[in-house]
Amino acid sequence: MPTLGYTLMAIAKDIKYQLTTALAVENITSQQWAVLAQIATAPEPLTAAAIGTILDMDRPTATAIVHRLQKKELVASRRSPVDGRAYVLSLTTAGQTAFQRCATIAEQTLHSVLQPLTAPEQRQLQQLLTKLEGKQPTHG
Repeated sequence: MPTLGYTLMAIAKDIKYQLTTALAVENITSQQWAVLAQIATAPEPLTAAAIGTILDMDRPTATAIVHRLQKKELVASRRSPVDGRAYVLSLTTAGQTAFQRCATIAEQTLHSVLQPLTAPEQRQLQQLLTKLEGKQPTHG
């Protein structure tokens, strides 16, 4: 019988695979989706370095993903009004549309993954995962 740790990692891997497969219709990877979602939902503009920290990516990886999204014309950058050396990111109009479509895809994917669970089981799973998430040490 697999351990709890193995089961959690296997489920996470499966969810990421399903999401990556589903997002392919938008020509977006799961990592690109994570960056789009951070830019779209942040209360204030973020730099690529800040996104990397939030998503636990090293700076070169985060910057490369941002550059790919800029080439797709989904993300724009401008000098930070707070720190003129830094560039903050925003979604373009096309990026906002892509974010909405990808959010729908992500929601549908998660719904599919959670289908075997009843609504009370889904709420319980959310509560337990939220409890665990709050207890994890930060690293970076």
